Amino acid sequence: MKTFIEKQIARIDRQINMVRQELKKRVGLFDEMSAQAWQEAWDIHPDLRQRESLLFTRRGQLQSELPEPETLELHSHTFVSGPRSKSGYGKDGKWHECGEKISHSHTGGSVPHRHEHTGPSFYGYRKPKVTQKPKGEYLEIVAIPDEEQSFDLVITDTARLGGVTPIGDTPIEDIHMMAADVMQNSFRLKCNVRDDRVKK
Repeated sequence: MKTFIEKQIARIDRQINMVRQELKKRVGLFDEMSAQAWQEAWDIHPDLRQRESLLFTRRGQLQSELPEPETLELHSHTFVSGPRSKSGYGKDGKWHECGEKISHSHTGGSVPHRHEHTGPSFYGYRKPKVTQKPKGEYLEIVAIPDEEQSFDLVITDTARLGGVTPIGDTPIEDIHMMAADVMQNSFRLKCNVRDDRVKK
């Protein structure tokens, strides 16, 4: 269903077409004419050129008022409860170990969310892949509570970089934890860093 603005743009498009038809009628031009012939016709009839220019200006103003289309970002979920959470053949006909996985895109899918019986949305380490229209299986969105939209990274005296090198007095900004990085980038969760090291 078209919005009011889209209807106005369609009306202006019809008016632009009428102006062009009037130009063709006045000079006896055909659809297959060259760009130069069109230019010469507009030069002979500046009143029609001005009317078309005003219509295009108004069309541009209306176009700028249209909302930006939402990006439908492709992402995935794993079923963690319910009948699809068990090993077996999924709706896609493939074997799934420890829960069926689905990939899809839908309105609101660009922000962290989940669906009934699924874990959180997984985006992966990649440039976002978007679709023009919803793709894949549609499931109702379940809002993620605030406490599930972030995680805590607690740094203690016993922590080790890569499981080997003691962190010691390493500044927090120089500490890179692969697991935390995956949580932030693949699931788009916020990382709350807490430094519990004993100050010496």
